[in-house]
Amino acid sequence: MGRRLSTLVLAVAGLLSAVPAGAAGLEVIDRGASRVILLAGTIQRSDVAAIAALLEGPEPVREVRFDSKGGSLEAGIEIGERIRARRLATRVTGGAVCASACVYAFLGGMIRAVEEGGRIGIHMASAAFNDAYVDAVKRVLTDTAAGGVDDKVRTIILLNEQFSAIAARRQARYLVQMGVSLRLLDPVFNTSHLEIHWLTPFELADYNVVN
Repeated sequence: MGRRLSTLVLAVAGLLSAVPAGAAGLEVIDRGASRVILLAGTIQRSDVAAIAALLEGPEPVREVRFDSKGGSLEAGIEIGERIRARRLATRVTGGAVCASACVYAFLGGMIRAVEEGGRIGIHMASAAFNDAYVDAVKRVLTDTAAGGVDDKVRTIILLNEQFSAIAARRQARYLVQMGVSLRLLDPVFNTSHLEIHWLTPFELADYNVVN
């Protein structure tokens, strides 16, 4: 079981990249000398390259706005890193939401603002809706050479632990890099992936989500 288990556990490192169908939409808003980009919809890996192309284009960008309920955690972080590299501002306008993976993209802003009526929502990352992760668990359950029920349960527990550790480490490092309080992880980890904790104005300022 050891060699097979190691292969499955190591494969989890790539699971953060798997995402649901339906890429986010990118809209360029003309603001004269500099442009504003709006990212709306589900965030996917393909959006990283798409927004990078806009940020690296000949016309300057000053701000990225969001209206997204989430998507790929890793894609959200990578978008945020590109926004920070360009030292851009980020914004959630009134009536818009930025939740789950979108929050990590938003945190890339040098100046971060949430207008009245805009909402920021957080929750725990999950592999429950990740097809690659589900397939890995299926392989454990259906592999007749993987041992008995106890061995399979232990293997699945190890997969869960590995995924959780990778996600938590990535999130913590990113928050530190973006100047956001690690205390934000308390409500993140205390909120089920099936629920959303909408940050209050006090929490937004207290955790330095807005600055």
